[in-house]
Amino acid sequence: MGIAFHEGRDFTERDTVDAPGVIILNETLARHGWPNESPLGKRVALGGARDDSLHWLTIVGVVKDVKQDSWVDAPSG
Repeated sequence: MGIAFHEGRDFTERDTVDAPGVIILNETLARHGWPNESPLGKRVALGGARDDSLHWLTIVGVVKDVKQDSWVDAPSG
């Protein structure tokens, strides 16, 4: 997508369905969850409301904030 990285890495060919899950966050979400520290290597849980299962993912990268819905709205995170 061409979004610049703030820190960490992009997804690689090793990030497969069978590999441990990884995630890339935007700067706003990273700053919100881990103020004053790097989130790299931290883990987050994503869960489905329908099946109550949690999927743990390791943060491997943080990308710069981008505009998504409007040029004037602040990036969400």
